[in-house]
Amino acid sequence: MSTYEALDLRYDATIGYGSFGRVDLACSKTAQQYYAVKKFNIHEIVQQAQNEYINNERRILQSLEHPFLVKLICTHMDRVNLYLVMECVEGGEVRDYLIDMSEEDLCNAVRFYSVEVICAFRYMHSKNIVYRDLKPENLLLSKDGHVKLSDFGLAKVLKGKTYTICGTAEYLAPEILLKKGYNAEVDWWSLGTLVYELISGSPPFCGINDEETFDLIKKGDLQIPSKFHEEMREVVETLLNRDPSKRSSATSLKWYADIDFTKVENKAIEPPFVPAPFAIEELPKLEQDKGEPAMQRERDLFEDW
Repeated sequence: MSTYEALDLRYDATIGYGSFGRVDLACSKTAQQYYAVKKFNIHEIVQQAQNEYINNERRILQSLEHPFLVKLICTHMDRVNLYLVMECVEGGEVRDYLIDMSEEDLCNAVRFYSVEVICAFRYMHSKNIVYRDLKPENLLLSKDGHVKLSDFGLAKVLKGKTYTICGTAEYLAPEILLKKGYNAEVDWWSLGTLVYELISGSPPFCGINDEETFDLIKKGDLQIPSKFHEEMREVVETLLNRDPSKRSSATSLKWYADIDFTKVENKAIEPPFVPAPFAIEELPKLEQDKGEPAMQRERDLFEDW
């Protein structure tokens, strides 16, 4: 793994914001390569008792390496911030490329991207890691046209069932809401929700507020639009099965029957399209750091960064 100092980063733009900091675009002066740098304000993290949450994200990222997962390059800490230096996923969100597609092209594209998500989930689950945060905002497109899952703040190493209610409301599996414990099968439910939303334009269960959304999920009255042909409908119904143990069988259904998953893993299948390189001059301006230095006892909570 590279070191922060060796990369010799030049910060060029601020491209996103989070609960405890922001994401900056930075270029390595030595490698002439762009990276996405997640900055977390140490004092704010500690004040909101989120230090274990941030440390967990770092540990998860360090344990993962897969072509369809955003890669951690290195970490760093100064007196104000923690830094996660990630590979830059230049294409942005996948869903932005699906607008105005013909129905046939849309279905083919969603199938392609969902297969790559399946490969990512199989890898994570083989390491007993549940993702818990699949949604359109976290499904990115790399410069070669393949997907990258991002944001592993909610990912967790499973040692049996877990009970935390977390994630995006419309993407929560019913067993999460019922508080009886759940496992990695919740990721397959979220994939069903994603496929449904990318095809139809909205999630299958969506109320006027979170409480109503939760009620709809628990009730489970799944209405699938007519634009879903039989093979797609079968996949969505299986992924959104109330019985968690039956969801992963969706990968063997007819919609995926001709998929060579080894070729998928090796990126040997041509993607629907390849994004154009981003123009640095079109990106937002770089925000200046304004945080105050954290106290030593706060920085000590992150001594292995």
